[in-house]
Amino acid sequence: MFVMRYGLLLVLLAGCQSATEPVAKPSQPAGQGGQKEATAPVRSLAAPVFSSSPAATDSAATVRSASPAAAPVVDLNPEAVSALQTMTTTGVNAADWEAAQQRLLDLGTEAVPVLVQGLASAESIEREAAVTTLVLLGPDAVTLAQAPLSAALRDPSQFVRANAAAALMQIPEGTEQAVPILVDLLSASDSGLRQMAAMNLQMQPQALVPELPAISAALRRETSPEVVVPLLELVQAMGPSAAASLPLVQQLATSGDESVRDLAVATAAALQGEVRQVQAEVPGIE
Repeated sequence: MFVMRYGLLLVLLAGCQSATEPVAKPSQPAGQGGQKEATAPVRSLAAPVFSSSPAATDSAATVRSASPAAAPVVDLNPEAVSALQTMTTTGVNAADWEAAQQRLLDLGTEAVPVLVQGLASAESIEREAAVTTLVLLGPDAVTLAQAPLSAALRDPSQFVRANAAAALMQIPEGTEQAVPILVDLLSASDSGLRQMAAMNLQMQPQALVPELPAISAALRRETSPEVVVPLLELVQAMGPSAAASLPLVQQLATSGDESVRDLAVATAAALQGEVRQVQAEVPGIE
C-alpha cells in the first residue's frame, strides 16, 4: 500500500475502501467541498534512513531569494525552520519526526515560506519532506505555494513530482498541470506510486475525459488489486464519460480477487445505468 522513500510514505486517499489497510495512519489535509481529499504522505513507523543531512538553516530565520534585487526579504517562522530541520536530520527517530511534522501542520500557512524554501533545497530529502507537508496542509497552503509546486513537477525525484501533483490537485487552477503527471505515474514501476496516482486522480474525475484511453490502458495492464481498485473507482467517478471502458470493466467482474470482482460488478452496473439515463434524456444517442 505504501511507497517508502527515505522514510517518507505515500499513503492512500483518506476515506477510500481499499484492498489492504495502510500500515500507518495518515494525517488528513483539509479537503475542498465536493472533492475527495488528496493522498496524504506520512511518516513510516520505522526510523528513516536519509541519504544525506540537510544544509544548515539560517539561525536568524530569514532568507533572501536567489535574486535579492527582484524580491524582498522573506521572514521565516523559527519554529517551522526548526521543525523542518528535525524532519531532515540523519538518524531522527519516528516520534521526533512525527512531532516535527505536526508542529508544521499546527502552524498552518505560517509554515509555507519555510516549506517553499525546502522545495528549493539541493537535498532531495528536504524537498520530499517539504512537499509531503504541503500536501497535508491543504488547499490554502497549496494556493500560496502554487508556483514552486508547479516547478516541482519537473523535479528529478519521482516522489517530489508525485506529491507536488497531489498537492496541486487540491486547487482548481492546479489540475491542468497535475493531471498529466499523475496519469504518467500510472505506468510507474512502483505499485505504490501507481496506486497513489489513481487515487489522487479521483479528485477531479471530469477533468480526465481526454485521458480515458490512458486510464483504460492502465486498467488493462494492471495486475495489483491494490491499484485496480482505485482505477475502477476512478472510472466509476467519471460516469457516462467512461462508457467506452465498460467492456473492460465487465471483464474484471470475473476477477479472482474478491475486492476487484465486487467493485467491477458495481462499476459496470453504474455505468450501464448512467448510459441508459443519458439515452433516455437525449433521444437518438446510442
